[in-house]
Amino acid sequence: MPAVNRQEPDIHPAVSSRAVHLPDGNDFGTGTFTTALAPNALTATETIESLIMLPPDSEVAIHVNPVKWQVEVFLGPPFSSLPSDARTFLLPDTPGAIALNDTHEIRAEFNRGNITAAFLDAVSLAPKARQS
Repeated sequence: MPAVNRQEPDIHPAVSSRAVHLPDGNDFGTGTFTTALAPNALTATETIESLIMLPPDSEVAIHVNPVKWQVEVFLGPPFSSLPSDARTFLLPDTPGAIALNDTHEIRAEFNRGNITAAFLDAVSLAPKARQS
């Protein structure tokens, strides 16, 4: 089946758009989800949420928490409190590494239903160590 590409404006004031790319329209567990953040979004004090539905029965979501300086990515059934996969990534904490007033792009990659990576402006984000 051909690739699926969908881009949508977002209703959250800190998000200018969101897009999903699935290279194979038969495999909704493999692709990328990109969220374009508006200028000054990383100065917010509340979590920024962006999600997109993947037909027929799943969704992918990115939650940016500027206070905790982390990005959470969720993949699974829509409206579920139990995603099939969830990963937390850390934003770079080096002073001046991120221009807070600029626009930014966060991209999450997933493969076979597993979240494999996240990027801020094409820079790989480190995964947060899992709690045991």
